[in-house]
Amino acid sequence: MQIKSALVAGVLALGLSACSLMAPNYTPAFQNVEKVKALPSNVTLGNFSAQKPELEEVGIRGSAMKAGQGSFSSYLKDAVAAELKLGNKLGTTGDAELSAVILVNELNTGVGGTGDGTLSARFTVLRDKVTAYDKSLTAKTEFPSSFVGAIAIPNAVNAFVPLVQKLIETLFSDADFVKAVKK
Repeated sequence: MQIKSALVAGVLALGLSACSLMAPNYTPAFQNVEKVKALPSNVTLGNFSAQKPELEEVGIRGSAMKAGQGSFSSYLKDAVAAELKLGNKLGTTGDAELSAVILVNELNTGVGGTGDGTLSARFTVLRDKVTAYDKSLTAKTEFPSSFVGAIAIPNAVNAFVPLVQKLIETLFSDADFVKAVKK
């Protein structure tokens, strides 16, 4: 009977570790909204995509974290839109158009006390149908981790929003980006 219970517990544990996780809802960052307010003109959003389909989810210890929007490219677009909207700089047709392609999207829990994450995207700005900005930007983060999945996995998931905020801050802080959106 003990062997049967142990087997059931093992199968259940494997099933739980391979489950799907949802990325936390994005929350705009104060520092990003302040940077948006300082932009010289409005920005409209174009196409956001991923370089490879596997970048549209994040593997975390055998689990797949997915975005509620259906893809992480939509998640990133919605995050940028939220920041621009709060800063009153979300534009319309005729404004500079920002597009992005996700290049790296990963969270690593490691086996020790520290996990890390990397999010990288190639951002382009079109102004009057001419490329005014084309640059790959990267954000990195570290977070507390553990050998124990019940600690490591939630910490990795919770590190995602700050990682996205950091990437957006890098974009809005880039002098070349600010110059490209100026009318």
